[in-house]
Amino acid sequence: MDLSLSPGVYALAPLILFEDDDIIVLNKPAGMLSLDDDSGRTSLYAMVKDYLRGDAASDEPVYCAAMHRIDRPVSGVMLFAKNPAAARILSSDMKQRRIRKFYCALTNPAPGTQCNEEWRELRQHIVHRRARTCMAEASDPGALAVAIRYRVMVCDGEYGLVLVELLTGKRHQIRFQLSSIGMPITGDRFYGSKRLLDDGIICLHAHYLMFTHPVTGSPMIITAPLPPHIEAVTGTAPGIGEYLRD
Repeated sequence: MDLSLSPGVYALAPLILFEDDDIIVLNKPAGMLSLDDDSGRTSLYAMVKDYLRGDAASDEPVYCAAMHRIDRPVSGVMLFAKNPAAARILSSDMKQRRIRKFYCALTNPAPGTQCNEEWRELRQHIVHRRARTCMAEASDPGALAVAIRYRVMVCDGEYGLVLVELLTGKRHQIRFQLSSIGMPITGDRFYGSKRLLDDGIICLHAHYLMFTHPVTGSPMIITAPLPPHIEAVTGTAPGIGEYLRD
């Protein structure tokens, strides 16, 4: 073991899902910031930069670009570019919606919610008011158009398992949109869940990412395994646990 390497190298290693010379893909833990803010909390972005620097004594600049972000209470796949060329291509692909993001949500559906494995599309308008996202009309000042595709995979008593494809990327979008149709995400007190989890985390997980490698052109599908807090809840809903194991 090279003891000159910073602790960040070892802290980050278990989170790495894929890495080569151009990109690095990680499984962000729930409760961790995606990017730096003013709170002083450690972010995944800072950990990646520390990891890429390698030698703690090195003052050379390190290139690291986050291609998207995930809310702090949410876990799952995050994609970073390791050089400007890769970042430019991935940024263009993101704007053109050629990078597909799929989430797994454990919800608390309203009584009578029907399980239907067909994909459905939900298009709405939202506005951000302080820390929350709210419903809006298209004509409202600051209104943003948002859309998801979703499948209700399993309903088992008080829980439902929903697969979501994010078509537009706005703050709290999936959390708000699922709540608006009577399926608040387990643990998400902001949007109607009565079942809270420790540390303010919620049962929403960026499960897999589909994109084209920016340099090789190879199709990529990167999957992040479900986190322990979601697996723990599914253990109380046998139908969902059985579905996930299958």
